[in-house]
Amino acid sequence: TSTLSLSTPASTLPTTTPDNDEKGCPLDYHWCYTVPRVQLWQYILASIVITIGFSICNVICYSIFSKKLGDRPQGTMMGIFTSAGSLARAFGPITVGFLYKQWGPRVLMIFMLLIVLTSVVVLIFNYKRLYIETESELIGDDDDNDNPIHINSSERARSNSNIDIA
Repeated sequence: TSTLSLSTPASTLPTTTPDNDEKGCPLDYHWCYTVPRVQLWQYILASIVITIGFSICNVICYSIFSKKLGDRPQGTMMGIFTSAGSLARAFGPITVGFLYKQWGPRVLMIFMLLIVLTSVVVLIFNYKRLYIETESELIGDDDDNDNPIHINSSERARSNSNIDIA
């Protein structure tokens, strides 16, 4: 028996089990003869990173989008935003499956890296547009306490307690 290493091509791995279930890389894919196999720890680590990363990024994107909408019709805009995500989840696997079958995981990873880099570049160029002003920045920094917007919650509580009910 030979030992398997990271550089062991996927084509040298057994593709069927004793009960004739196909496992591993289908040998009709030409790239199976040159691509090394993925180790179990790599697969588990990638699954964990993707699961946690997707969850965090999804919440952050919805929060930023909602804050940036402000007074605009949030229901409509959030519906469009959610629909775009749903379309990506519908057509993404089709695209990924095609790339994987035709050119293998290396080209697929390059394609996905280009998508991520494009997103980062767009984020960098639009960073200032993503900044969300605080309430005090929107109103200004004047110290006029007559304006109820400038009164913090403790001042509001004190002013409410001084009201005499006749």
